[in-house]
Amino acid sequence: GDVFSMRFMGRYFQGIEEYETAMEWFENAAALGDGEALNNIGLMYFKGFFGEEDPWTAVRYFEKSSDADCGIGAANLARCYEHGWGVAESWKRAVKYYERARDLGDEDARRYLKKQEHFVEALAELLSSIMHGKLLSGQKLWEDYTAGVTEKILYKPWGQRDIDAFLEKEGKGCLDALREEDGTINQ
Repeated sequence: GDVFSMRFMGRYFQGIEEYETAMEWFENAAALGDGEALNNIGLMYFKGFFGEEDPWTAVRYFEKSSDADCGIGAANLARCYEHGWGVAESWKRAVKYYERARDLGDEDARRYLKKQEHFVEALAELLSSIMHGKLLSGQKLWEDYTAGVTEKILYKPWGQRDIDAFLEKEGKGCLDALREEDGTINQ
C-alpha cells in the first residue's frame, strides 16, 4: 500500500459508483497525510455521494487538504469561500486560498487570479473613461465636464501610497471607514 495506489483504487470504486469502498480507500490514503485523498473525500461530500450534498463537511476536508499542501484542495476551499458554500462568503479568504493553490502549482487558480487582476484593471479603465470621456491612452471620447476634479484623479490604479497621499491631502476623512485593521484600504 502506497498512497498513489490507494488513491487509484478510491477513484476506481468511485467510478463504478461503489462510494463506500471508494471512501475506505481515500480514508486509508488520507490517514497517511495525502492531501489529494482528503480533497477527494471532500468532493464526495460536496457532490452528495452519501445522500444529500454536504458542503459544510466538504469544506472541512478541503481545509485539511490545503493544510496537506494540495493545490486542488486549496482551490476548492477558495471556491467555497467565494460562493459561500458551507462557510460564510468571504472574497478576502477566497483570494487567500486561490493564492495558496497557485503557489502549490494549481494552474486553474493561477489563471483565475490573473483573470481577476485584468478585470480590476479593465474596470478601472472603464470607470475612468466614463468619468473623463477619454481612454488611458488619452484618446478623447466626448467632452470632458470633469475638468475641475481631474487633477485629483490619476489615470492608473492607485497603490497604498497613492491612497494615503490623497487622504492626507484631503484631510483623511472620506475613506477611513474602508481601512482594514492593519491600516490598508482594500481595493
